[in-house]
Amino acid sequence: MRTTRYAVGVGLLFVASASPSLTAQDQASKSRPALARSVSVLHTEHFSPTVADLDRSIAFYRDVIGLEIEPGPGTTWDSAPWLRRLHGTLDAPMRYAVAKVAGTGWAVEMVEFRDSNRHPVQPRVQDPGAGTVAIAVRDLDAVLTRLKRAGTPIVSAGGTPTKFGGGATRYRAMLVRDPDGHFVEVFQPIPLSPTTAPASSNVIGGGVRIVVENLDRTLALYRDQLGWPFAAATASDSKGFQDLTGLKAKSRHSVATAPDGALYELVEFQGVERAPLQVRVQDPGATRFYLIVNDLDAALARFKAAGAAIVSTGGQPVVENGVRYGFVRDMNGVFFVLWEGRN
Repeated sequence: MRTTRYAVGVGLLFVASASPSLTAQDQASKSRPALARSVSVLHTEHFSPTVADLDRSIAFYRDVIGLEIEPGPGTTWDSAPWLRRLHGTLDAPMRYAVAKVAGTGWAVEMVEFRDSNRHPVQPRVQDPGAGTVAIAVRDLDAVLTRLKRAGTPIVSAGGTPTKFGGGATRYRAMLVRDPDGHFVEVFQPIPLSPTTAPASSNVIGGGVRIVVENLDRTLALYRDQLGWPFAAATASDSKGFQDLTGLKAKSRHSVATAPDGALYELVEFQGVERAPLQVRVQDPGATRFYLIVNDLDAALARFKAAGAAIVSTGGQPVVENGVRYGFVRDMNGVFFVLWEGRN
């Protein structure tokens, strides 16, 4: 595992506050066409998989992976009209639970839509739109014991942990699927990285990986148009990465540290058959990501110019409690909840 891949023990800020009043400078900026205005990513937030059975997913992430479920609505179905408009699912209430990733300020937000017409999908490692949540732990073997006991599908070659790195920092890691086929990587830094996680928690951090169809095209949107600070693309097809993913294929990647400290990795696989995800947000196997941006209209305009689809009902932002939201599916089939915040 590359030492730049994941943030372990970084405190993240996921508070987006939107003021209904604008400064004179804000007003002047808003008067310009959306594509002419600068956009910046202020914060990122949860890895949010769509699941078929919320109770089953809670049990997996809590009892097998070791995440702490935050108090919340749990099994209560949320029929708020603004949430339905946001996701373009006017006939589908949703319920969700948030599993905190210790040592960070972000979480795994599992969402179940009550839709009788759901179509589950399980992406392959190389398919554009596939997402992976990576969980750093103190004791990988303890998690592996629970994974095997639960009959969790293992993706990594040989069904055993892969060793990464060299020098002062090394890793042991394994890639598995959760009950809905979402990819989960569990890894142990050696030696353990500094963390703010409590001593009682085996989980100490994590990160996110997104598979894209064309890395250059994706960077042109994410980095050049949205201001998400991804680095230059580099090769990532080491034997360790191939063993981890169980896929003997070339790949290249780019890593970004968001302003709040969250690490994301984009990966493009090459020389292997791929099938971009064709999925709706309510279909188990879909994944949402969150971006808080300084200018929602300008961000949506850039997504559209890059070939993304605005999924929100009517293709328009949704306003709730003075905060403006939008929901898009990018050129890779990846869903993003966007909302407008302030520094």
